[in-house]
Amino acid sequence: MYQKQDIAKRGTLTRAEYSRLYRLKNRSRLREYGKQWEMLNHEHMLIRARAWKQKDYWKDPEKYRRKRRERYKNNREHYLFKVHVRYYAKKAGTDLTEEQWGAIKKAYHFACAYCGAKGLRLSIEHVVPVSRGGKTTASNIVPACMPCNARKSDKEPPLIPAKRLLL
Repeated sequence: MYQKQDIAKRGTLTRAEYSRLYRLKNRSRLREYGKQWEMLNHEHMLIRARAWKQKDYWKDPEKYRRKRRERYKNNREHYLFKVHVRYYAKKAGTDLTEEQWGAIKKAYHFACAYCGAKGLRLSIEHVVPVSRGGKTTASNIVPACMPCNARKSDKEPPLIPAKRLLL
């Protein structure tokens, strides 16, 4: 009986096509359902993860370490951004997205906002330090090389960067 109703609802679409369209139409509802399910089944998920790790991971842990290192190496900027934002989200709150950070770096031509050095790894620099009430928002962030970021520490900047963005 269920299959006949299901076929009548789908019309001429295959099950896969119908499922894909349903997921597209009901994306937010399904996302909410998923969040609720995760909250209700958190312990179950942890138990399954532990079981998988005991069963699979310990057979060849070096294989998984290699994969993790490779993922990190290929997406280093992404991982560093996520760690930084997670830290400051706990500390002061944030609304900075990865896209905004990319736009800020592009506006500064991928150079340090203070010394103009190119080719160095840029870090997220708070113009008004978090310790002095600054937030991790696009209007308070500039790219800075590690030496300039360390030199500035938690002081006000020696010179406000020329291209302060208000995204």
